[in-house]
Amino acid sequence: MSEPYQMTLFEPGQIIFERNDPGDSMYYVRSGLVRIELGPADAPVSLGEVGPGGTFGELGMLDREVRSARARAVEATEAVRVTADSYERYLQDRPEVLRGLLRSMTGRLRRGTDLVERALKSSTVPFPPPSAPQ
Repeated sequence: MSEPYQMTLFEPGQIIFERNDPGDSMYYVRSGLVRIELGPADAPVSLGEVGPGGTFGELGMLDREVRSARARAVEATEAVRVTADSYERYLQDRPEVLRGLLRSMTGRLRRGTDLVERALKSSTVPFPPPSAPQ
């Protein structure tokens, strides 16, 4: 069984996890900077960055599904890895922590929606797509 909390150090450019890796933990950034990205590793699209005091990896940890994006250290980064099981035990008596997590995740969802909207506005693909003939 793994430790519930583990201090981890990442070098600049190091991949922390890849899209489709198991979502068994989240990370709390103590120092440094992490970029969340999609696309090929040699030409990624940035979804955002997480610095000191921020968290990432919550989505896969909470729903126990695979990672939805890649996380890469932008600079030397120190982060605390928290396992899904230990986080669930921690949240049982602390609903205020869960509310904060939900606020953080909804903010990211809104930023993601804005990113998609900007991409659609700059695209030549019509949105919504025309209806198929019946």
